[in-house]
Amino acid sequence: MDTELILKKDKKIYKLLTIGIFTIEFVYAMAGTVWSVILPYLMIHYNKSVTDIGAATSLYGVGSILSVLMLMYLLDRFKKPKVLSFILVVFFIGILLQGLASGFYVMPIAYFIFGSAGMAMDTVNSAIIVDIYGDKSKTYINILQGMFGLGSIMGPLYAQFIISSGLQWNMTYMFSSAAIAVLFVIYTVLIIINKDSISRLHHTSNPEKTGNELTIKQFIGRKEVLVTIGAVFLIMGAQNSSTGWLVKYMKENLQATAEISTLAVTLYFIGVTSTRFTTPILYKKIEPLKLLIILLGIGSATMFAVYMTDNPYLIPIGTFFGGFGIGTATPVIVSNLCSFFPGQSGRASSFAFLGMGFSGVTFSFFTAWVITSFGLKAGVVMASVLMMLSIPFLIKLLKQNREFHKNLQDDYECDCPNFENEIHEPVI
Repeated sequence: MDTELILKKDKKIYKLLTIGIFTIEFVYAMAGTVWSVILPYLMIHYNKSVTDIGAATSLYGVGSILSVLMLMYLLDRFKKPKVLSFILVVFFIGILLQGLASGFYVMPIAYFIFGSAGMAMDTVNSAIIVDIYGDKSKTYINILQGMFGLGSIMGPLYAQFIISSGLQWNMTYMFSSAAIAVLFVIYTVLIIINKDSISRLHHTSNPEKTGNELTIKQFIGRKEVLVTIGAVFLIMGAQNSSTGWLVKYMKENLQATAEISTLAVTLYFIGVTSTRFTTPILYKKIEPLKLLIILLGIGSATMFAVYMTDNPYLIPIGTFFGGFGIGTATPVIVSNLCSFFPGQSGRASSFAFLGMGFSGVTFSFFTAWVITSFGLKAGVVMASVLMMLSIPFLIKLLKQNREFHKNLQDDYECDCPNFENEIHEPVI
């Protein structure tokens, strides 16, 4: 088979692989966002306090950190699509355990597994997209996170449907685990029967063979990595605070109906999803990081103002704008950091997601402490404050990004003056 035919075959397989990854991200989001709706029922079922829940969910963050640390060493040494297949098995176990848990003591274990697999899934999915699409990855990672947004919209609605149907809250996890099992089979068959195309994916070579890549220690010493971790840390804290306790707050403090409370969460994710599909259109005119800063400012200010009104009918408006403001944060920040380290997308994306793991541990305890000390309102308002605090980090990252690419363009001005417009093709 000549090179042209191989390239055409690989492109077809990579498209199927992309569709598979998008579908996995959708189901992952659905399974993860039922939490805000079932939380009140879970607390009643197990008779647990806010502090108990905060301590248990902190294991999600611990699992996230450990999985990201492992992926830093593994992702650029093994075929990422095969790693994703293994992660799906672990994710299935984490979801199934939450559905089968006979006592609350099982839930922290399930959260740990869920956090490990979930963070690993996000990291690997993003790294595969970077490997396939290269310079165009910002757009495709936005679509990837857009699929997460669509799943996040469906998650609360799906959970509310299950409960309204008279089924127990844990059935949300039972049905989700079945869907993940089906996805695992289809996806694994795809990569097995197309192993040659998978082996030719760009950036899958062992980094030790090139001699140009950075070590873990060198990564940690880079300022853009540290600033990225700080930005992601605050943004993920904002995302968790935005929806985690919102339904409980609206029901107990504002006497809102279950429908209005679920609508507030749903509109948040509609905002997240809509911005991921629409803002890439503006990237040719406005730098992605600059646009993110603008949207975060508008979203955080709107959310804060609406939350302070204590009006349950206005809160869904605030959550929509908050979601629209923060929605592109993950795809923009991850793809931006990967652009600093060509050939090490796995390690770069791992560092970006490391901030999420630290955020999960920290804000599980911190949010619970804030709610216990100052009430549920303080816990949900904190989301808008954290969004505002992330903006200085993003401004710093924007300056570093401009300086880096200016230097890169100066270095290669003679050989490739239009490098930013090159279309990346997977290596054959």
